[in-house]
Amino acid sequence: MRVKSILILLAVFWFAHIHADFAEDGLKKHNEYRKMHGVPALKLDSDITKGCESYAQTLAELGKLEHSKSEDRPGLGENLAYTYSDPLSVVKMWYDEISKYDFKKPGFNMETGHFTQVVWKASTHLGMGKATDKLGRIWVVGRYKPPGNFKGQFEENVPRRNYGNSIICSTSLGFAALTLILVLN
Repeated sequence: MRVKSILILLAVFWFAHIHADFAEDGLKKHNEYRKMHGVPALKLDSDITKGCESYAQTLAELGKLEHSKSEDRPGLGENLAYTYSDPLSVVKMWYDEISKYDFKKPGFNMETGHFTQVVWKASTHLGMGKATDKLGRIWVVGRYKPPGNFKGQFEENVPRRNYGNSIICSTSLGFAALTLILVLN
């Protein structure tokens, strides 16, 4: 009986550690992108993360991407995705919408809403959760407090990327790419 209790306790700690690592790693990835835009780092919020984990499980059961009702997540913005590979790759996918964002005409666009939420300057807290369905898809939920993507606030909350002297490394789908960006003043 004692061995069984210890094994259950270890399993609970292992499960909590895996989920905490994902949320922490997601926070780190978000803050790498936010730093490139000169906006403050997000802080991880455990209550928001719990809600993200719960909703990721709901999505895994539904089998489709569908935003939660705003009354179920008051005061929070939400990014959703699913992948068959590295769940952290969705943060890069969200950020990569930058290629479609027009900084000369700031505003909301259905093709760039994930990107603008990731770097939204006024957002201060993040929660992230994931769940895997029976087909092996990994459903990812990111929530932001306060939410972004408010009409009339894009210019001050979605600044251009700062290209100072920097080296940017990224990995995705098992391969690595190194980009050297050097701007001489």
